Amino acid sequence: MKQLIKLNFITFLIYTITACSPKNSLYDHFNREEILTANIIDTIRDPLVISGMSVLDTFLIFQTTKMSHNFQVYSLAGKFLNKLLPYGAGPDESLWANIVNTYDQLIVLDVNRHEVIEIPQSQILETHPKISKIKMSIGDGFLFGIAFSPMSNGRYLFHGVSKDKQPFAMTDSLFQINQFFGELDLKDNAEISDRIIRLVTQGEIKTNPDGDYFVFASSSGNVIKFYDCTNYSVSKQTNAYVYDLPIIESKETSASASVHIKEGSVVGTIGMTASDSHYFLLHVNKSWEENIRERTSDVVLVFDKQGNPIKKLVLDMKVNWIAYSKIDHSIYALKKDNEDNEVLLQYKPGL
Repeated sequence: MKQLIKLNFITFLIYTITACSPKNSLYDHFNREEILTANIIDTIRDPLVISGMSVLDTFLIFQTTKMSHNFQVYSLAGKFLNKLLPYGAGPDESLWANIVNTYDQLIVLDVNRHEVIEIPQSQILETHPKISKIKMSIGDGFLFGIAFSPMSNGRYLFHGVSKDKQPFAMTDSLFQINQFFGELDLKDNAEISDRIIRLVTQGEIKTNPDGDYFVFASSSGNVIKFYDCTNYSVSKQTNAYVYDLPIIESKETSASASVHIKEGSVVGTIGMTASDSHYFLLHVNKSWEENIRERTSDVVLVFDKQGNPIKKLVLDMKVNWIAYSKIDHSIYALKKDNEDNEVLLQYKPGL
């Protein structure tokens, strides 16, 4: 009995020391690590240039570039089903459309026209689907980037920069701003203009399916922040991890502005997906010089929706994209084979 008590005390002491030890990097926050082995679904031999991936019910949605349409629809078994939103400048076309979310329907942002395009799930397989468009206009008080998402209670969330250098704006259903919030993370922004700040603080927003929580991850460096937006008028940060801020060199004249990320800057998060209760971040803890040709990783960081670290998943292959399916509670992923084809993989995160 004494030996058991002693063993339990030692275990508690080790846990306490680990939990209270200084966190010098993002990965130091994760006490659990799990290795996952892929189920190889199929090889997609269609010539796809993919710039995004998501799951809507039983459909895989690939955001594509340099193709006739902005989106390609596949089954979870990797079979082609349809193509959506023709590429072009016509009334029912788009020159630049980003997937926003696919929880109940396909919601995309036409970046050039500042339009929200909604395609119902029932129309995903139609040759000429019925779509709805909402024109966005949020006034002059906010310099809008391209990260955007609908939220609960008819609200809309934008990432950019306000006059007071706050990176988030929440609007009502008519795009009237009801709050600015958040803080920028730059080593020195005293002499940097709003336009430069917008360029160097780009990143991705991912909400939970209910639209009352979200995570923001920077597109360079390890800046990951979690917010609770259950209160309609006040959003609160629940967790933040700020490491390896990008090393920025900016040059601005009256005619132009340029921004460069210097050598040694960390890549950070390259993809995100979410379940009802967890966020999954595909993460690269290497410098741009080490990873720029690959843009792949075998590390997925798992957080709960408040931003508490749950576990670090180590995949058996390096992948480019990930997307969570609530149908089978799996993470679907893509990797390139030796012939540059996309290989569709399935992982079970056990959550």
